[in-house]
Amino acid sequence: MLRNILMMIVAQLVLIAGVVQAQELPPPAMMVKMGEKSEPIKLARVAVDAKIHGYVAETTMTMTFYNPHSRQMAGDLYFPLPEGATISGYALDINGVMVDGVVVAKDRARQVFEIEVRKGIDPGLVEWVKGNNFKTRVFPIPPEGTRTVMVRYLSELVYDEGGPVYHLPMNFRDPVDVLSVRVEVIKSETKPVVKKGSLANFSFEKWRDSYVAEVELKGGKLTDDMAVAIPDVNKQNVVVEKAPDGEYYFYVNDVPPLIGGTASTKGVPKQITILWDASASRGLNNHDRELVLVEKYLWQLNADKVTVNLILFRNDIEKARRFVVEKGDTGELLAALKSVQYDGGTQMGVIAPTKSGDTPDFYLLFSDGISNFGKEQPGEFDAPVYIFSADPTTNHAFLRHLALSSGGAYFNLARHTDDAVLPQIGATPYSFLSARVDDGKVEGRYPSVMQPVQGRFVLVGKLKSAEAKLVLRYGFKGRELHERPVTISRAGAATGRMIRFFWAQKKVDELLMMPEKNKDELVVVGRDFGLVTPGTSLLVLETLDQYVEHKIPPPESLPKMRKEFYQAMHDLDRQEKERVEEKLDRVAGLWEGRVEWWNTKFEIPKKPVMSPKKKTAARVMAGAASREEEAMDGAVGYGSGGSAAGVGVARPGPADAKKDKKPGADAPPPEPSISIKAWDPDTPYLKALKTVTAKKYFSTYMAEREEHGTSPAFFLDCADFFFKKGKDRLALQVLSNIVELELENPALLRVVGYRLVQAEKLDLARQLFEEVKRLRPEEPQSYRDLALVLDRLERFPEALTLMYKVITEEWDRFEEIELPALMELNRIHARAKRSGSKGLPEMDGRVLKLLDVDVRIVFTWDTDLTDMDLWVTEPTGEKADYSNNRTQIGGLVSRDFTQGYGPEEYLLKKSMRGKYKLEVNYYGSSAPTLTGSVTLMVDVFTNYGRKNEKRQTITVRLRESKDVVQVGEVSF
Repeated sequence: MLRNILMMIVAQLVLIAGVVQAQELPPPAMMVKMGEKSEPIKLARVAVDAKIHGYVAETTMTMTFYNPHSRQMAGDLYFPLPEGATISGYALDINGVMVDGVVVAKDRARQVFEIEVRKGIDPGLVEWVKGNNFKTRVFPIPPEGTRTVMVRYLSELVYDEGGPVYHLPMNFRDPVDVLSVRVEVIKSETKPVVKKGSLANFSFEKWRDSYVAEVELKGGKLTDDMAVAIPDVNKQNVVVEKAPDGEYYFYVNDVPPLIGGTASTKGVPKQITILWDASASRGLNNHDRELVLVEKYLWQLNADKVTVNLILFRNDIEKARRFVVEKGDTGELLAALKSVQYDGGTQMGVIAPTKSGDTPDFYLLFSDGISNFGKEQPGEFDAPVYIFSADPTTNHAFLRHLALSSGGAYFNLARHTDDAVLPQIGATPYSFLSARVDDGKVEGRYPSVMQPVQGRFVLVGKLKSAEAKLVLRYGFKGRELHERPVTISRAGAATGRMIRFFWAQKKVDELLMMPEKNKDELVVVGRDFGLVTPGTSLLVLETLDQYVEHKIPPPESLPKMRKEFYQAMHDLDRQEKERVEEKLDRVAGLWEGRVEWWNTKFEIPKKPVMSPKKKTAARVMAGAASREEEAMDGAVGYGSGGSAAGVGVARPGPADAKKDKKPGADAPPPEPSISIKAWDPDTPYLKALKTVTAKKYFSTYMAEREEHGTSPAFFLDCADFFFKKGKDRLALQVLSNIVELELENPALLRVVGYRLVQAEKLDLARQLFEEVKRLRPEEPQSYRDLALVLDRLERFPEALTLMYKVITEEWDRFEEIELPALMELNRIHARAKRSGSKGLPEMDGRVLKLLDVDVRIVFTWDTDLTDMDLWVTEPTGEKADYSNNRTQIGGLVSRDFTQGYGPEEYLLKKSMRGKYKLEVNYYGSSAPTLTGSVTLMVDVFTNYGRKNEKRQTITVRLRESKDVVQVGEVSF
């Protein structure tokens, strides 16, 4: 779904598998962030090495990228692969040597990558994101320097007009300094033919039992993709390969006779429901093929009358529009489809069966299947669903599973002609039923479940005997109509690894039909075969120390380092046995200091008198230690262990101070009020919206989106505008666009989650924060954000479990985050007790004490490696901040997080009458990417932890370091 990426890249390392009409897909590009936009950097050198064995092709691309900027950058290379394709290798240049990636569980690989990036060291990572999309992350790309990346991927050939074709994108945006291409067709008896391409002198010559073509081009600009026809592939219906692991892997290629046609028809339908994905990412694609398919299908029915219900969906679902198509006249329906305005995120879970009594004969679903907002899994359909996708970025496995589970079929329109698809719409598909073994021994056959056959069918497996005889069974829904006998033999098997990878790829395809159920097995397959799957990534590290620190074995291509690694791990295991669990002891000590502050009585001045605090003139961003030294000038107490703590014992009043016994001196303050300053960014698109009537809101927004639609800030501001105008449905649609900008980006998900919390859309926020937790399990904020939403949903046991994890786990950074979390845990615990909630988790009693306060202000932000500061100016005129974290009247500021996210808090147990001014300061960022604005969520509480607690929340944006935003005031 990747709006900004797809608009400018998408880096498509694609061997098109199954194109009937070749898709024009852009070649690779490395993107770097410049402000809130992305731009490509120069692709200086490309080396392509492709091997084709039967219907399977393995393509290796080695790319050198040049960074023209004066600062080091982090680069992202996104590329969707065709249906079924798999990344099987990745390498990155380390000190001039290409180092192979090693397979690591996806979450762990990303954690390690980001830990090393924060150290300024050179890791590389390639990971699977939603759908069949992959992302390569490289850091650093040195200023005016280069980085080289190698990616290897596996895919099938498919039929073009006249036979199987290998296709390679070569239409580079700019000239490439050096381009080399080598293609080898293994065990080919007939010379391959170059059908398309502008590479001069690129032709095939016989080499051993293969055909090879190779060429090198310097400084040229290419305008055509390359397509190579492989004429004699049809003769290789069975291919067997002996792999390095000693196993014999095979595939069987079959084109079964379509007895009785491709499907069993049900007659002319009376009612059809079209479910049309109208999300923003779909607006980037051409829908002519889908529209022609709808027109052809309804025209060929030639029915007197067919009722068509058109339902648009995106982040939410719209009401059905009813069309009556008579004698194939689709003019009105097609006009409606052509006028669709694509906007919003995608929530596949909103599509569901129509209301009882209005069940169609079947559904036609047009979507890329990539859900990124809210519920992903639709309900169980009451009629077959026939699904179509022509989008280059598609979740094929999900759509196939959805279609098959409903009794329908899935059509990847990049693989099949309209003539092949049309007869199968509304019909029971002709399918592969099973593979029977009549002789010999075969294991691991895929597919192992019924699968529609649309032309060519491929079965893979392991041959465990010298020879075996299989029978492929075809028919309709368990009714066998045809058998195809096949003999498989080890005699004449080639030696290699391609079919081994192909077998693993087919297993992954089947597991992906139910990814949650099969997530553990997906990790195992990825590890065993060195593949990138939804559960595994390929990671490159630089030094032995890095591999040891993260307990990841180096690649086999570094045998000396691997030997040293296992020796180091043996020594480390011995040391780890001596470790003692001290976490709760440390936290209990810190909490004791916070409780002591809470128990301290502070003298409240009768008149506002400024108590001057000396501040350090210079701040050093290098780390928390320097910030702690600065804070010491205003701190009075210390936490356990002698370290400067933002939570120590607060300054008591003078020991000899006498209490004021005058009447009314101890009277409670008046009911506090919270005044939040409205966030109103000065932007041209908001000015445009403010000048039009409500009827023109959406059209004005869409017009402004043409210019500003790659910026998260645009959607955030417009959503705020619509929320304020009471247009909640439109506001949610606009807000959901943010998650379309980039797949699986936790920062964007957090931004949307915070805004949903502010809008009281708590269940939607919960789903997004659950996704953040999945993507960032190594960050305590992931658990805290979700726990706070679950608390507001009164799911207290879950909320307490997550918050207690923040307190008990060891975190790589964010020291003393446990203290704000303990304030929240004890508040949740008190609420749970008052509600009579059952099943609360057991927790250490030393940390269970509710510290209720008159004022609590807490804020978080979305950007890592970024330093934000909370300033509270009290009625005395004294400013509480990181360098003055204890005030005369008892104000406390928690530890300053200089490396991102927060939370940071201000606490005041007993308030002084007057006004408390709240400000947030954007101090600076050390992030390797230029990310633009930082979004903050600020919660302001009065009577925190008490029954009369009040809260106000606001999200604000700071664009540049040194920005200061006044959030509001609290008055007592």
